[in-house]
Amino acid sequence: SVRAYLERLYVSMRSAPTGPGIVLTTMPGHRHEIGIFSCAVISALEGWRAHYFGLEWPLTEIAQSASDLKVEPAALSVSSIGNDHELVRQLAELRDLLPSEAGLLVGGAGVAAIEDNLEQLGIRCVGSLRQFQESLRTH
Repeated sequence: SVRAYLERLYVSMRSAPTGPGIVLTTMPGHRHEIGIFSCAVISALEGWRAHYFGLEWPLTEIAQSASDLKVEPAALSVSSIGNDHELVRQLAELRDLLPSEAGLLVGGAGVAAIEDNLEQLGIRCVGSLRQFQESLRTH
């Protein structure tokens, strides 16, 4: 019921097509949606062109979508399940695939364990929905 509520909010608040763009999804193998879907709603509320793609998009499709839609950041949610080293490798690969003007913003339960590694790669980390919202406002 939480997901259905977020979907109704997201659909009802589609932002104007003139705002900055953001792609939102989860990494392959990360099947948790409430946090990233909440970020899509927050993005729309903040006037961004929020493109929510659901769960587990392949890295090449995330990068291609970011390029096609001319977004500023791609936002991903990562869980704490899995190999931290492999997750950092995948995020570094995605950062390299993204257009140079698009940033990468990562949040979720899995970020705490790898935050230092991601920041060294130039990947921004957020630890809460409030921090995500502030990141949009200061972008």
